[in-house]
Amino acid sequence: MSLVFAATGCALAATLAATGSLTTTGCGAVSAGGGTGNQNPAGPPIVLGASISLTGSLGGNANAMQGGLLAAVQEINGLGGILGRTVQVSTQDDKSDPTQVLSIAKSLAGANVSSLLGPITSQMVSNVEPFVQMSKLVELSSTATSAQLTQGDAGPKNGFFFRTVPSDAYQAVAVALFALEGPHPDAGAPQGDGGTSGASGCTRMDVVHNNDTYGNPLSVALEAYFTANGGTVPSDIPVPSSDSGSYTQQIATILKDLPQCLVLAVYPQTAAEIMHELSDSLAGGAPTGWPKAFFVIATDGAYDPSLITAGRASASNPSSQSWVNGTFGPPMYGTVAFSSDHTRQQYNDLLAIYTAEVGLKSGSTDMDPYTSNQFDAAVLVLLAMEAAGTSTNGAAIQKAMFNVSRGKMCGANPYGPADLADAISTLRTGGDINYQGASGNVDFDDYGDVIGDFLIWQVQGSAFANYTTISSTKLAAAQASVDAGGCQ
Repeated sequence: MSLVFAATGCALAATLAATGSLTTTGCGAVSAGGGTGNQNPAGPPIVLGASISLTGSLGGNANAMQGGLLAAVQEINGLGGILGRTVQVSTQDDKSDPTQVLSIAKSLAGANVSSLLGPITSQMVSNVEPFVQMSKLVELSSTATSAQLTQGDAGPKNGFFFRTVPSDAYQAVAVALFALEGPHPDAGAPQGDGGTSGASGCTRMDVVHNNDTYGNPLSVALEAYFTANGGTVPSDIPVPSSDSGSYTQQIATILKDLPQCLVLAVYPQTAAEIMHELSDSLAGGAPTGWPKAFFVIATDGAYDPSLITAGRASASNPSSQSWVNGTFGPPMYGTVAFSSDHTRQQYNDLLAIYTAEVGLKSGSTDMDPYTSNQFDAAVLVLLAMEAAGTSTNGAAIQKAMFNVSRGKMCGANPYGPADLADAISTLRTGGDINYQGASGNVDFDDYGDVIGDFLIWQVQGSAFANYTTISSTKLAAAQASVDAGGCQ
């Protein structure tokens, strides 16, 4: 199934049904021509290809992926488009299935899309990256974090894969730092002392991780930093990428090891089930010597609304017993790139744009996680096309990606989501820009990576809540070998 949409220039309240169809309210049918009607004086519409998990186990992110793209297309088309042409998005549902994504990428490339956005996971990206490199098709992900994706044979400045979310080279350090330092004293310790020892750091950690391109390198990097800084890892426990339904053997290993903390580098369904089984086991009687201040750290793979629903006794009942919000079982924290920073003007500007042009979900006051990353990804590749003067020359667009994200020269004027008209005008007159994203500065280093702050999150009630942050400055200092990018 392929879905093609273009912004109409009027306000849209867009929702994505389970079937993947796009519905609009308040402004009639979606136009093929975009913000300037059906007029494309400089040529036909520019089409961005998107591989999105509209359905399947990762479908909880579909609203963010589609909403971020729609907001970017709507905003750009309202300003007259790129290269004098309107922009469309051709979306195909990869059904959360890694085996589907290569055929989807080939199908989109065969339809002459100008770039590829997605797919969502590191394993999926790994499956399509050789084809993208061979085809010289610029690909952007707002969610895939495996460090391996930018450590291939292409080399610095030669790859066609970019991302607007920091790689796991940083996330591994964020997890290890939080574990070693420990939660604040008021974080609580349901297994015993009411939180009085909650300030204690963790130096004995078990790690459960996906046995794939996402989980394996993340666990290696995490354990390397953790052990180099005084920690021990009794057990490294790989599990299938998809929920296997029962983790009796893995839980037995964890209980035997008596770790002070547990890392879950897995996806939402797996994280919820492990928390369920571990909580039940501890409620039935914790083993002798079980640490009173034990806590769990999930990674960004679990940061999805489905973690909250899957993590409670009744998915449809928010007041039912939960294994992920601390009401039953050990306290759970998590890491994710901090792309919803309300102290950042660019984020608030996008929130205003998104609210006006797409519309927030009923009862919500903020965008879904990763929406800002997806918006930035779409805007960056479109600005790169404007800078390169082409929507078809992949090599020229790839080179321009570095320039528009950080400036060709240090001191290039910054432009954010509210300044896109000026940014496009500057590029059309041969000027230099430094796009400052809603999700962060999004300055690509020579490998197509960005650096950013990391959020430590918790589930409170039926929503994700911010607990604390670990700054990019702290991460860069801790992981000195990582190229932080910036203008050259």
